[in-house]
Amino acid sequence: MPTSRTSCTMEDRTPTISPRAFSTAPPESPLKAAADMMRARPWTSMTFPAETSGTWYCSSWIKVFTILLFGVVSVAVMALVGLRRGRERRVPWPWVLYFFVAGVSYMCVEIGLIAKTELFLGSPLYAVAVILALFLASNGIGAYLQDRLRVFRGPATLVLPAVAAIAWGVLATHLCNARLLSLPLPLKILCAALCVVPAGTFLGMFYPFGVERVVEAGRRAAVPATYAMATLSSVWGSSWAMTAITNLGFSAVILMGAAGYALTGALYLVARRLRP
Repeated sequence: MPTSRTSCTMEDRTPTISPRAFSTAPPESPLKAAADMMRARPWTSMTFPAETSGTWYCSSWIKVFTILLFGVVSVAVMALVGLRRGRERRVPWPWVLYFFVAGVSYMCVEIGLIAKTELFLGSPLYAVAVILALFLASNGIGAYLQDRLRVFRGPATLVLPAVAAIAWGVLATHLCNARLLSLPLPLKILCAALCVVPAGTFLGMFYPFGVERVVEAGRRAAVPATYAMATLSSVWGSSWAMTAITNLGFSAVILMGAAGYALTGALYLVARRLRP
């Protein structure tokens, strides 16, 4: 039998589980149960960095490659849209950036809020289904209000309420996770709606707001290109948000989206100044 310290047997690698992980006393809350499990840390001896480092390396490069690929495609499409022949078919550069930044920011907010409600709703599947449905419904309401009623006519009146609604979503989901985990699922869905519907409604107004300004500038034929920009930016934005969440955290990605919407206000001002 080898006596070297570097030798390792199966018994050496067998995980030891603390008895505290199987306490018979009922937990006070799911958060307390999670905290007890973290203190027990039965899985620390089950992870082997030497064996998993290759997986982490490949996963990181897949994320980087995906972001770079869609980034190159996005730049190519933006160049095509901004350099098209014919004034009516060409989207001005400030508006190209406006639609792209708005799409990326939208995905940062939406995916961040989905991630923040996973614990509250009790399942990633519930979080995706509920938040996605609420966002789509509230986006439709916001787009209708802006398209039919022209609720907002300037960047300040739209950007400021949108940023405030995003901040409310971050704060409200934090409070739900901290205080309301014991609620039944139907009430949790209602709470989730109160958290995200304001943000979804205001964010749904940005695309029709931009299209209105493009049409007012005499470029009605460029409207299909704006839809292409919004769609492409959502693809790149989802890739970026999913990657950034693992490194920066949920709230940081959501606030990054809020900063992006503030940037759209600045792009709107630039577009107005450059209008021929």
